[in-house]
Amino acid sequence: MKKRWISLFAALMVVGMMSACATYQPVPAFSPVDINAGGYELKTQNAVFIIDASASMADGYQQWKKFDLAKP
Repeated sequence: MKKRWISLFAALMVVGMMSACATYQPVPAFSPVDINAGGYELKTQNAVFIIDASASMADGYQQWKKFDLAKP
């Protein structure tokens, strides 16, 4: 009896997976569009990155220190 239920469950799983694949709709191909940049202007050419050098950055993360991971 138990084997029958397992077989029924397996059959239902196979049917469910096959029906899920049958309803798959492929994503249309990407087609790039030119952007009109006339309304945009350059705001800055510089950026500042602040790195946290507190005591918690000396703690380890996996095999590295957090501070070493934050450095470029």
